[in-house]
Amino acid sequence: MIGAMSSGDARSLTAREFAVLRAMLDVQTAGIEELRAQAHVVTARDFPDGRPSIYLDVPGRPGGMAHLSNAEVVDRPGDGIALWTASGRLYALEWFGREDVGPAEFPEPSRLRVVLAE
Repeated sequence: MIGAMSSGDARSLTAREFAVLRAMLDVQTAGIEELRAQAHVVTARDFPDGRPSIYLDVPGRPGGMAHLSNAEVVDRPGDGIALWTASGRLYALEWFGREDVGPAEFPEPSRLRVVLAE
């Protein structure tokens, strides 16, 4: 679950992070087009836990989180990524898994099965 915001500097998304974010936004729900547009202006801050999770910084982001989508890693049962929003703005890509230590980076989008969060 989302923890305290990292104090690290904002940075651009890596090519893999951007590809995963685009895959996570490949769901149909109200407001999805606005979220997809935000993917092009978002910056990242690393989670302090060493996993590949990142906070997504969108200019003008208010509070109020919601869980938008999940991606299961098809060849790693129990591992995946959650996409969080805050009042209609991108908030975080969070790695979750069955091990205490996650991979060094997110898996390729082709290894993900993305579904709208319930």
